[in-house]
Formats: sequence, structure tokens, C-alpha cells
Amino acid sequence: MTDQQFWTIIESGGPKAQDDPERQLAAVRKRLAGLPPEELHDFQRLFNEKLVAAYSWDLWGAAYLINGGSSDDGFHYFREWLISRGRAAYEAAIQNPDNLAGLTDPERDDYEFEDLGYVAQQVYEEQTGEEMASVETSWPADPRGRQWDFDDGEQVVRKLPKLAAIYLG
Repeated sequence: MTDQQFWTIIESGGPKAQDDPERQLAAVRKRLAGLPPEELHDFQRLFNEKLVAAYSWDLWGAAYLINGGSSDDGFHYFREWLISRGRAAYEAAIQNPDNLAGLTDPERDDYEFEDLGYVAQQVYEEQTGEEMASVETSWPADPRGRQWDFDDGEQVVRKLPKLAAIYLG
């Protein structure tokens, strides 16, 4: 599976589905159901690679601000949500997490999408009757970049000025 095929599957429900997690999950599931088991494994490998690439202190700071806090698990689910937004949004946020300004609503704090992380494994099990073999992933011990205090307003403004303007008023 290529990177382009991966993103085509993630974006398969179209823009309306991206605002409706159940609809998007159904669209992704439908596309994955048409793939052979080895491609489902490839999809999960690429999904994990995207999670790793998004593992940075600055993005964690953005997740913390957007969701009103973010534990280890919460940041993992936030990165799954970020993947669900499609290639353009994902790549823009990886380049600069402040690019998430405008994609989120400060009245919400539920920017997580845990179920998306399991869908390929579920489809694999439905097809084969077996659990998917572990996908080899080099999970880093620590996020990329420098750790900083997400509760320090001055640091937030310096690191994420557009998000700070929205979330810190």
C-alpha cells in the first residue's frame, strides 16, 4: 500500500464524513473491507507511522490546549483524530501545530478518535477469524522536540500564537 492509497482510504467519506466520526469510520471500514489481509496490515503499519511522525511536544501542547488537557492516551487519540482530518490537515499540523487554528472549535474539547486506530485490525479479524499479527513499529520513548510547560501561558503564546489567541482569549 502506498502513502497515497492510505490517505485515499482515510479521506474516502469526503469532507462531510470528517465532521461525523461514525460516518467516517463506516466509510473507512467499507474501503478496508475490500482489501486483502496483507494490505490491511500495510494500512495499520502506515497508520502507526503517522502516529509516530505526529509525536512531538509542540503538537502535544496544541492537543493540550485544544482539548483542555491531554494525557498520554489522550494525545494518542488526538493524533488519531488528526489523521482522520486527511493528508493536508495532518501534514500542515506536523509542520506547525499552530496550523490547527481554524480546524477546531473552542467550544468543544473532544478532538479524539480512538476507534479509527482499531478499524483495520477489526476488519482483518472479520475477514480471517484471527487477530492481526503485531505491526512492527518503532515507538519513540519521548516526543520530538523540547518539552515545555503547557500550562505556562507565555510559552503557549510563544509556541502556538494562533491557537493561544483562540483558546486563551
